[in-house]
Amino acid sequence: ILALGNQKISEVCKVLIENLLDNKINPPFILISYDKNGGYGHMDHKAVHKIGRYFQKKYKNIMPFLYELTINRHLIYEWLSDGGNNSDLKLIPKLSYWSSEFGLPAKEIAYYYNLTEKQLKLKRKVLSAYKLQINPNEFPLSLSLNNFRKLFGKEFLSPVNLIFSKYLKTKF
Repeated sequence: ILALGNQKISEVCKVLIENLLDNKINPPFILISYDKNGGYGHMDHKAVHKIGRYFQKKYKNIMPFLYELTINRHLIYEWLSDGGNNSDLKLIPKLSYWSSEFGLPAKEIAYYYNLTEKQLKLKRKVLSAYKLQINPNEFPLSLSLNNFRKLFGKEFLSPVNLIFSKYLKTKF
């Protein structure tokens, strides 16, 4: 199986829309993808971003909403400038890591939601499954649960060209 980043975007979108419709999931659809940086730069996350943008453009008549999941870059900077809350600074990426290639600035983020304690622990557990990418003694898995909560206890979303803004009645 090819990694998502190596697949043809138009084919991925075609299969996605066919699966939705075949399973009697009716439009309008709300799609959540990643920001242009893939959140933290992972190639498959960047592919998800491209797929989201392609999907919105190609199927705009049935998908009026596209939101992009992101990392709040300002939150990371603030936490690092406070000394990482006494974390082992050898385990934390340098400030340059959190450059314009990762996440989005706070001013570009419209919404967030707080993860429950159960969701937070699940998020950490899911991250630990990526042993080829993240070792348990590396950032962010090396963080205490409290610091992990501060940095990753919220999911940040940014709306993208809401084509049919009449559908948008309330913010969440």
